[in-house]
Amino acid sequence: MLSDFLQFTTSGLTTGAIYGLLALGWVLVMRVSGLLYFIQGEFVVIGVFVIVVLQEHGWATWIGGLAAIATCVVLALAVDGLVMRRLRHPTPMSEVLVLLGLALLFGLALQNIAGPNARLMRGFLPTKPIEFFGAFVTPHQILAVAVGAVTTLLVWVAITKTSFGQAMQACADNVEGALLVGIKPMRLRTLGFVGAACIGGVAAIVIGPLAAVEPLGGLLLGIKGFIAAVVAKWTFLGAVAAGVLIGLLENYGAGYISSVYKDVISLGLLVVVLLVQGAVAGDSSMGMRIRLRLAAR
Repeated sequence: MLSDFLQFTTSGLTTGAIYGLLALGWVLVMRVSGLLYFIQGEFVVIGVFVIVVLQEHGWATWIGGLAAIATCVVLALAVDGLVMRRLRHPTPMSEVLVLLGLALLFGLALQNIAGPNARLMRGFLPTKPIEFFGAFVTPHQILAVAVGAVTTLLVWVAITKTSFGQAMQACADNVEGALLVGIKPMRLRTLGFVGAACIGGVAAIVIGPLAAVEPLGGLLLGIKGFIAAVVAKWTFLGAVAAGVLIGLLENYGAGYISSVYKDVISLGLLVVVLLVQGAVAGDSSMGMRIRLRLAAR
């Protein structure tokens, strides 16, 4: 039926917008450092819990949102300064294992602090759904898509029109030449971490009223963004489009087949893409990783 198709499409666009935001964070960190940023999903979960706790104590949602973004930024700076920069003789495998370990650590710590139950953020928009051709969409779903589009535009402008974006592109193309003109790759990496954390905090604001979030759900959520980034070969606009595609495929699969296959669809897509592409980050990203490491010595 048309109404079912439209309903699945609406839900898919909402989910895809969130996956697109997560993918933006993955691509941003990869492009400035070559790191696989497995803690990206943790920013979303931690941000949601920060907002929920502040709401329960009577604080306004907008204050909770700012606190969530600030918390994510502080965590990103701590990860960069206290962990990643202190690794001795880092290798791609050791960095992946460290970031995976941090993702699990954040989830377990949050579970011990807030309990094992999933939390749903109190909505801040009208709850009455809007009907069109038999399908329904809520204001929060519209907001999620709009925020995803605006954030994508802002990131695109930052990458193409600002000195930060020009420096990032310079490091990606020729890090030795970038060093000669005064660009500092490690400082650029820190800015990338901060940008990804802000994106994670924004994603927390839009996903919080739409779905209950579990303390240990950050890693799986982050992997959805990782899949979108891989599908798009680590391009910004492509990652957002891939996130939307994955959201649509998951919801069509859950609606027409079974909800059991929702995660299987996205993970299966990752396997297929990796078999076709042959590498997770591509030759250029791995080459950039080596050049940045040599330049940082």
